[in-house]
Amino acid sequence: MSHLHRQLSFGLLLITILVVYADSFDVPMIYDDHSAIENNASIRNLWPLSTPLSPPENCAMAGRPVANLSMAINYAWGGTTARSYHIVNLLLHIMAATLLLATVRRTLQSPSVPDRFRSVATPLATSIALIWAVHPLLSEAVVYLTQRTELMMGMLLLLTLYCCIRSWNSERWGAYWSAAAVGSCGLGMGSKEVMVSAPLLILLYDRTFVSGTFRQALATHRRLYAMLATTWLLLAILVAQGTRSQSVGYDFGITAWDYLRTQAGVILHYIRLCFWPSSLSIAHGFYLENDWTVWLAQGLVVTTLLSWTVLALAKGWGLGFLGSWFFLILAPTSTVLPIATELIAERRMYLALAAVVTMVVVVAYDVLHRMGKQQTVYIAAGLVILTMVSTALAGITIARVHDYRNEQAIWQSAAANTRDNDMAETALGFLVLRRGWPNEAVPYAQRALRIRGDNLMALQLAGESTAKVGQPAAAIEYYHRYFELGGDRQQNRERLAAAYAAHGLQYLQNNQARFAIAQYRAALAIDCDSTVALNGLARILASYPDASIRNGAEATDLAVQLCQLTNFAKVAALDTLAAAHAETGDFKRAVARAQQALVLAETAQQDRDLSALRTRLELYKTGEPYRLRYKMDDQYRSGTP
Repeated sequence: MSHLHRQLSFGLLLITILVVYADSFDVPMIYDDHSAIENNASIRNLWPLSTPLSPPENCAMAGRPVANLSMAINYAWGGTTARSYHIVNLLLHIMAATLLLATVRRTLQSPSVPDRFRSVATPLATSIALIWAVHPLLSEAVVYLTQRTELMMGMLLLLTLYCCIRSWNSERWGAYWSAAAVGSCGLGMGSKEVMVSAPLLILLYDRTFVSGTFRQALATHRRLYAMLATTWLLLAILVAQGTRSQSVGYDFGITAWDYLRTQAGVILHYIRLCFWPSSLSIAHGFYLENDWTVWLAQGLVVTTLLSWTVLALAKGWGLGFLGSWFFLILAPTSTVLPIATELIAERRMYLALAAVVTMVVVVAYDVLHRMGKQQTVYIAAGLVILTMVSTALAGITIARVHDYRNEQAIWQSAAANTRDNDMAETALGFLVLRRGWPNEAVPYAQRALRIRGDNLMALQLAGESTAKVGQPAAAIEYYHRYFELGGDRQQNRERLAAAYAAHGLQYLQNNQARFAIAQYRAALAIDCDSTVALNGLARILASYPDASIRNGAEATDLAVQLCQLTNFAKVAALDTLAAAHAETGDFKRAVARAQQALVLAETAQQDRDLSALRTRLELYKTGEPYRLRYKMDDQYRSGTP
């Protein structure tokens, strides 16, 4: 009968999760999903394996090669179709819930647990897994595709613990279960840094429920702990690579003390959401708690909870392990190492919530057991409470998942639920920018930067949007601020170079050639392969009417570099090279390149270019160089900028 009960428990859990998250398959990609999936070149190919195992720096997948590999497998399956990624995310959540059920059931059946819990291990474990799986606090981790890192880490940590439990209870297969535990622990280290807590949690579990003392645990299972400890080396290597330098560390003006005192309130907020999950937000913005009366009171509450956990753990109570689980899971993100881009994130409670739910369910059952005179009475009461609580939580989660189907709505709710939310303003700005409305994106970027001037994403948004509305000087300023704050990535170097080039074109259109040249040279100093800057500068040096500005030799060098970068297959590049040859007096080559450009234009049916190309070709055939048709200001005739 117990086997049937287990099957019914797992079936109930599976069906409930599928019902609650049925709407998630229609949720679009949002915010970080675009960089982690759509624009992530490392997931385009599964082979060589080193490619997906080397995610780009400073994106959500950075330093998390296992999670990135899962994205590559997804891409091979369904490209950038969001539905396939949602299917995998939900499968990971189902696996995690199943492992939680199995782990709690085996724990409640262990000899160290009182008889009153062992006799109802399956119903209690099912209740815990069910409440945890449908809790709305987990919806962000499940529905927001990028947070697969949290899902994979959570599932693999639970798998590591489950395999350890099986290895301790199986003489025949113990070694295989131990190997599986070490393997899953290593995979978890490559999924998210929070996995660092796993070996410590395994040791605390062993001491609490299996061996009784640390000495006995280490003596009996020393080989297992030695192998688990080696997985820290993998994590250390990944962290040492510094792939998250734009989000983690002390280079953002946030001290360890600033972060620690703020995290006391964050932890209490997490706990409040466990019991009253209202005003959920995909992003809470940036703030530091500076009111000493507030952080001192919050710190005292958290310190009291932590002290009780240490005391309960010292006494060998199971509740002490649950408290340790809660604090150790949150420790990497809620102590002294600043996560500068996000001081608070609901997804970080994915595993920590399991401890809270387990504690509440176990204590509630114990109270009902002590109050009820007959078993049927307190079991019936428990079922009623379970049904009410799980139904209420499932309803909130279903509504929350539905909200995610509209990206604009989910970020607007974040802005409404949290005052001065720079992350929400930035996300809304990128949303309208992707829709092709840069004029509307600019105010979002400006509001985000008023809230927090060092928001790298907001600076990038400001740079991109101002560049697209024809304000290259403003774009240059924003991009420079971005680089000064550590945002020196190749993609953004290209954007800054493009902004300089655009500014150069503006100067050229206003007959300010020397200023234009300065802008083009600045662009090439940042990105020496900027085709726009190469073409613009070579064009001026080859054909500007003022002889003091022209330099045929340099124009030729630049134009050759440009043509090499474009494989001699771009009309504009060949046209510029022809003009440069003509400026040096090499009209034979000028004619050859001009004819090549004309053939390409005719093949590509670029009708608007044909007349001008034919005109320049005739000039070169008669031994005449080409000159840009600009009327120069007297200021530039004199050669003084």
